[in-house]
Amino acid sequence: MFKVSVAVVMGILLFAGIYSYPTTVDPISTNSSPNSASYIDLIKWGGITYVKSFEKKISKNEVGDKIGEIKFKVVGSGKSPDYQIKDGDATFLEEGTAFYKIKNSQDIAVYLGDKWVVYEKTNY
Repeated sequence: MFKVSVAVVMGILLFAGIYSYPTTVDPISTNSSPNSASYIDLIKWGGITYVKSFEKKISKNEVGDKIGEIKFKVVGSGKSPDYQIKDGDATFLEEGTAFYKIKNSQDIAVYLGDKWVVYEKTNY
């Protein structure tokens, strides 16, 4: 079984030009250190990694059935950047956060606050 570490995902996205490397573990924190880890907003489910989209928008009528819930939140857990992301893990979403299939799509959706947020299926 293929294991994806946070460091590998960050490297792939950085190389692809999708992600720029900030210097903090917590994007809300004002403390920055060149030795601290940075995380991509992602969910792992069914052996697939889904990354938060800042471009795709969806409406409620595009959302299908609930397919799972976050089991473990990586950021703030004390795990190292070498931690191997497992099914049910998310970097920033709270444990218990539900996610849903998007109709006619391979992506998934999460309802955050007052809007649906798309997490795009990746190929790694």
